[in-house]
This record gives sequence, structure tokens and C-alpha cells, in this order.
Amino acid sequence: MHHRYEAQGALGDLQEAITLHKQGLELCPVGHPDRSLCLDNLANCMKCKYESHKVLLYLEEAISLNQQALELHPVGHANRPSSLMHLAACIKCRYEAQKTLGDLEDALSLYQQALELCPDGHPDRPACLMYLATCMQCKYDLQGEMKDLLEAILLFQQALDLCPSGSKMWVSVARKLVSSLEDKFKQTKSTSDKLQALELQQALPYLAPNQTPTLQSTIAPAARQLIYSAVQDVLHNIPPRLLNTKTGVLHTKEQMITQFYESAEHMALATFLNEGGVLDSDQHSNSKHLRESIAAYFQYATLSHRWGANEPTLEGVFGRDSIYKIPDTEGLIKLRKFCLTAAEHGYSWAWTDTCCIDKTNSVELQQAIGSMFLWYQKSGLTIVHLYDVPPSSSSDAFTSSVWFRRGWTLQELLAPNTVLFYTKDWTPYMSSKALNHKEDALLLNELESATGIPSKHLIKFRAGVDDAREKLQWATGRRTTQAEDLAYSLFGIFDLHLPVLYGEGKEKSLGRLLQEVLSRSHDVSILHWVGEQSSLHSCFPASMMSYQPLPRVQPEVTNVGIQLALSRLQRIVSTDDARKVYNHFVNLARARFANHTLTLPCVIHQVRELKLRKTHLKGHTYDVYAEGLRPVQVTSPEALKETTEFARLPYVLVRPWDRKTVDYSEQDPVTAGYKTLMTLEQPFMALMLQRLLEGEYKRICTGHLIIVRTDDPASIINSTTDTLDIV
Repeated sequence: MHHRYEAQGALGDLQEAITLHKQGLELCPVGHPDRSLCLDNLANCMKCKYESHKVLLYLEEAISLNQQALELHPVGHANRPSSLMHLAACIKCRYEAQKTLGDLEDALSLYQQALELCPDGHPDRPACLMYLATCMQCKYDLQGEMKDLLEAILLFQQALDLCPSGSKMWVSVARKLVSSLEDKFKQTKSTSDKLQALELQQALPYLAPNQTPTLQSTIAPAARQLIYSAVQDVLHNIPPRLLNTKTGVLHTKEQMITQFYESAEHMALATFLNEGGVLDSDQHSNSKHLRESIAAYFQYATLSHRWGANEPTLEGVFGRDSIYKIPDTEGLIKLRKFCLTAAEHGYSWAWTDTCCIDKTNSVELQQAIGSMFLWYQKSGLTIVHLYDVPPSSSSDAFTSSVWFRRGWTLQELLAPNTVLFYTKDWTPYMSSKALNHKEDALLLNELESATGIPSKHLIKFRAGVDDAREKLQWATGRRTTQAEDLAYSLFGIFDLHLPVLYGEGKEKSLGRLLQEVLSRSHDVSILHWVGEQSSLHSCFPASMMSYQPLPRVQPEVTNVGIQLALSRLQRIVSTDDARKVYNHFVNLARARFANHTLTLPCVIHQVRELKLRKTHLKGHTYDVYAEGLRPVQVTSPEALKETTEFARLPYVLVRPWDRKTVDYSEQDPVTAGYKTLMTLEQPFMALMLQRLLEGEYKRICTGHLIIVRTDDPASIINSTTDTLDIV
């Protein structure tokens, strides 16, 4: 059963083998001559189960079984070397999962003990050398000490010398040695290391180990290297598993590569290169043709949908029969329809977030969340299934679909270049024959209406921290099953790679996102929100709902209006004062966030008088009089200290400094000063802060945006600027 699992990959066979080995072990009590064999076999099966499911519990059981087997093989026993190596392999697997140095050191020690028991001529010596070298390479990768890398290279070379040239073991060792030599070259820049790596690479069999050597022997080494490099480049940014839409079988990248090597497309490329394409004078054009051909072979479609009942999982699909043969469930029917639709559009590969990710593996889940935006972006087509939109329905049904209110679907709409919407019965929305609904003007208008996202972003979206406030606004009103996912679903949109920490709660996940966005963009517009205050930082909201659309504070001004405003300022403000304004503001720093503190450069207006106007259900409304500003009303859920004749109020209204206020392209500081004055005269959104005893500040939560205006140009010229620490 285990051999059949290794040949066919059916998890049912592996589980049956485990059951049989456990029954066999029960029949071999301590002292039975076959007990150690049963322990070894069961441990091997549990290790295979761990490699399939990535559940550490299975690996721990394999380690325990190997330890028991090793105890039955004392020093001098013929099977002790293999027992040492089996235990070392399991402990190294645990190291790869948890990156604990102690596990790596234990694996090294066990392999060294095994090597001492495998003198020259021992059949296990090459394998032991290779595994020991691999551990030394891991230690170098972890700690970066050159002595470990040199030891790894020496061991790989010794193993290579003992392996028959061209054998499966020789190929495996040679590939690892090439990688180590390249690492050494990066450190030492030694030409001999690079040359040795290139010579080995050219000598490596081009195809997978189980492929017949007929084709590889007919391909020139330079051609093999070109195809190999192109395949690696293309596969670098695609998901680790894809469904074959024709066979319905879920494949790993390695299995996909094997299929490519056996494909007609590969034969055509090999023939093209063998007939002179690799030596052609137009190598750039040939290289482009090569990569485009390989990219076309591996091009895939992605599914965007609302999760429903009985969605297929990785365990339910991987290593099993075709999805076209597995018994029906609601989720499987949807998966089949998706794959068939993708195939109709010419895609041999397909990806979905249901069965193509191992959600029980925290490391893989972290990588998937960090890469998902890129996977949708790199896909040739994203198929959106709207299960709640009947065929031949109106635009109201389309824009009301729950799909537009889910968190993850935002990036699934923005990332791909080509999107097609399908209704409940898998017919194109509006019976459209368009090849890309992002190019359909009528549907674009509906998308803009449903999402509030301008069509220019829908057509061609660029990930990053630019326009941060607007992107946060797009997520307002969306929901996710896991509270933290609303923030995590924006990582790709902002092009951020942050840890995924389920259980931290929505406030903390949103707070970490906002901290990173602010640190990278210095965009103070994300401080303008209305709603409940986060318990983590006074300047952040507790919920994404707080990022509602902002009102237009500054009126639109024509070129004529700008010239009139500048002329007025030039009449009433001297050139010296204009230059003073420019010099005052031009060197203000950017906002930054570190150590739970927002360091905010701002224009400060001291509150000199505070009068309670009324108290109501929403809190307390005050008339606020601040230096250099016209009076304004502020409503706060908390009671504030009113004016007394004995103490200065601890409140300030501040204008967070936005460097876009200054025209840095203007060469003349006087003209730049007048332009800055003109901007600062306009109404702006202020924050109300309270001074704390430690010299830090905290934001006062208000039930509305505080929109204020300066008294006159003189109040701007004489304004106070500073950088405040806000907690």
C-alpha cells in the first residue's frame, strides 16, 4: 500500500498502510525480532503523512517511533546507521517547519554519528554525506558563517565523487552543490566557484529524473540552460499548486514541470533551439519567444467567489481522483464549472482559494496571503462567480451581489487585468461576449457604482501606499468571516508583507496595517476619520468603517482664480514674509510611526478658550477658540476641561503637515511662499490633541471631522510649527 501511495499519491493508500503497520506493531511486542522493522516502516509512513498534511503531530509521532527503533539498534548493530539517518531526517523536517537551531544541531549530530559508521565502500556513505552537507548548508543559511558553507561544499564534493555519474543520487547532489557554490560566489566573488557551478549545471540532466534520456541527449547544453532558466523565471511567481482543467487533477509545481518536459510545447521549443535558435544573432528576440512560449504553457485562470457550503479542501482533492470523478457536493460542482469555463477560454491550469492552499499549514497560509494579490495579477483570467445573481438579471441584482461586500474580493477585482463575471448558472453576465469585462464601458459603470472605485483604478490598478486614504475607503462596508481578514485582505493592495497573526483581533490587525502604511507613505490623510477610537493608538480608528468618504473641504479653483488669489496675496504680504513662509515650511519633516508613537510634524494652534454649548446623547459640544483660527464647534464623547482663569488649557488644534502643500518644483522661494500661503488660507481638517504630563499628546476623539480656517495671512506667517509625539 505504501509503494502504491508513492507511485500514485493517493492519500487513502497511505492511511491504509499506516493502519496495517500499527496492527503489525501490536503483534510485535518488545523482544520480537521484527519489532524494529515495524517501527521503521510505521515511522516512514507517518513522515509521509506529515509531508502531505504538514501537521506537526504526525512528525512528532514519526520521531518517537524512530527513537524507539534506534534504541533497538545499539552500537555495532548493522542497521544503526540507517536508524540514525531516519531519525535525523525527521528532526531536520521539524527544523524546516519551526526553524529551531536545536533541531538542526541534533540532526547534524545524528548524521555525523551515522557517517562514522559508514566507512568508504559502505552503500549508505554517499547519502549520509549529502544529508550532512544539506544540514551544514541550512546552518549557513541560518547563521551566515562561511565555515559552515565551506564544510557543506566539501561534503557535497565528497558525495559527488562516490556517486555514479548521471545517476539519480549524482543529479541530486550536483544540484545542491551548484546552489552552495553560487552562495560562496556571492560572498567571495571567486571566478573558480562560478565556473565550477556553471560546468556542473551544464552537465546536469535537463529533464526530471524519471524521464528517458533520449530527448535530453539531443538538446545542446546551452539550449537546456536557456529553457531551464526560463521555466524557473516563469514559475517563480505562480501558486505552488494548480488544477489541470483537462484532467481535473491538482498538481504541485514539480508535477507541472514534469508535464511540461513531456509536452509537445517543450518538444517544439527544443527543436527550435536545436535548429539554431539558441545561436541566432537575435538572441534577445529568441529569449523573449522562449519565455513567452513557456509563460503561455503555464498560464492559469483564477476563481473569485463567495465561499459556500461544502467547499473542497486540499486534503479532499490532492492525491485523489480527478475532480470530475469525485462524488458531487455543492462546492465540487462549482469547482468543476470553474475549471470547465477556464478550459473553454483556453487555460490548461486553474487556481482557487479553496483546495489549492493548505490552510492547516500556518507557514503556507502566511505565504499565500502575502502572495495572493500577485497570483491574481499574474493570472491570465479571473472568473468571478456571482451565485446570487440570476441569469438575465438587471444591473440592480448585479450591484447588490454579496460579492461586492466581501473583504477578499476587493483585491480579486483590482489585481487581475482580465475579469469575466458569471451569473448563478455560469452564463456570462448580460450574456456578454466580451473577452474582458474591464473593457466593457457599460459594465465598468456598474462596477464603479457598486464599489465606489473610479474606473481608472478598475482598469489598471497599481498596488502601493499611494492614495492610502482612498484605498481604505474602498474597504469600508466590506465584511470577512475572520475579523482580522479585513486588514489582511489589504496587504496586497498596499504592496505590504506583514505577519498574519490570527487571534490578534480586528483592532490590532488594522492598527498594524495603518502603522505600516503611514511609515511608508507619510500620508497624514489616513488620520482623518470619524468613529470609535482604537485602544491601541489614539490616532487610529477601531474599525475600517471609520473611513467614510471625506467631504470636499477646499473648493475647486480655476487657473484664473489661482492668479487672482496670488495677486491679492502679493498686494498684502511682503516678499520677505512670503520667503519667511517658504523657509518656515519647506524643511518640515515627514510623519513617521515607531515604538507605538506617531511623530507628527504639524502647525499648532493653542486652544485659548473652551465653552460648553450643550450636552446630549452623542456627548458634549463645545465652542473652541484657538490662536490664529476662526471659532469652531467640536463634539466629543468625553467631557473636556473648560476655560479657567488659573490654568492654560491642555488642548491644541493641529494641522498635520502634508508636504504636498509646498510646491517643491518652484525654483523661486518667494513665488513658492505665495503659493503655500494661498493653500494654507483654505479650510482644512484639524485634529484636536490633549497635552499629557509626560510631554506627549493624545488625540481627542470627536464625533465629526473638525474643519477650520485661519484668521488671515498674518496668522499663517506667525504660526507655530513643531513635531509632536502622539500616543
